[in-house]
Amino acid sequence: MVPPLVAVIDDDPDVRVALERLLRSMGLEAITYGSALDFLAESGTEPSCLVVDVQMPEMTGLELQQVLIDSGRRVPIVLITAHEGTEPEEIGLRRGAYAFLRKPFTEEQLLDALTRALPEDSL
Repeated sequence: MVPPLVAVIDDDPDVRVALERLLRSMGLEAITYGSALDFLAESGTEPSCLVVDVQMPEMTGLELQQVLIDSGRRVPIVLITAHEGTEPEEIGLRRGAYAFLRKPFTEEQLLDALTRALPEDSL
């Protein structure tokens, strides 16, 4: 069975590298993007799930989520942030995000979020 592909979209290169390694250690395929615009410009394989930073320049994670909804792309999303405040969390979850994780989050928290977001038996 081919493992699910998880796309990590975060403007922090250290976060991208760390999450890519963590996802691969979980037996998942991972691809990373430095911005939401980079992800949208990619025309390759549709990932099984997105892990998206909320606060990014040019286009935020919430803006990306809305663009995907408006275009009919229903890829599961896990939102992550290092910022406080409940409004982004409420908006993201209301729009259908599977989880909203605050950095630093644990491996178990990410695994729980991915278990809910990815197809059954893919982890």
